Amino acid sequence: MKILGWIAFLVLIALGLIIYNVKYLPLHEEHTRMSNENKMWQAQVKELQNRINRTDSSQAPLYSQSFLWEDLFGDGLSFNLTEPAQVMLKEIVPKLQETTGEVIIAGHCDKQALVPELKSGYATERELSYAKAMAVLNFLKSWGISDERLVCVGYGSTRPLSGISTHEQAIKNRRVEIYIKP
Repeated sequence: MKILGWIAFLVLIALGLIIYNVKYLPLHEEHTRMSNENKMWQAQVKELQNRINRTDSSQAPLYSQSFLWEDLFGDGLSFNLTEPAQVMLKEIVPKLQETTGEVIIAGHCDKQALVPELKSGYATERELSYAKAMAVLNFLKSWGISDERLVCVGYGSTRPLSGISTHEQAIKNRRVEIYIKP
């Protein structure tokens, strides 16, 4: 009888171990796997949020201002800055000097900017917008903005502020933007 008791006891322990291995261990392993996977996803979400925050703050310009061609050059055919334009640009020179980072001078125009008088010198709207931005760059350079910081870009009509359905909207697209990249 004593031996039968021990055998029954051992059978119960073996049965308990089998049930433990068949039922509990897979559930425990599944729980551990899911917990680790959850931690991995949380880490990835946190990394993506950090990237978004870094991208947003690094993409936001430190300074930004836009000038219409009419305000800078008087009319679309001129590349000489008017006296009032020179005064406006002189006012922003201290702001540009007190910051660090690239000073981007971006020229923009509308699809109708290439009038016959300009077609001989500029094959594309991009070249024309670059020439307008370059005139502003040269002025800022003459007022002490470091040449290494100045970058000139001509976008042509590829980044309009508004459609060109009216004359007023087309005028808004003919502009030079100055901004500082951090």
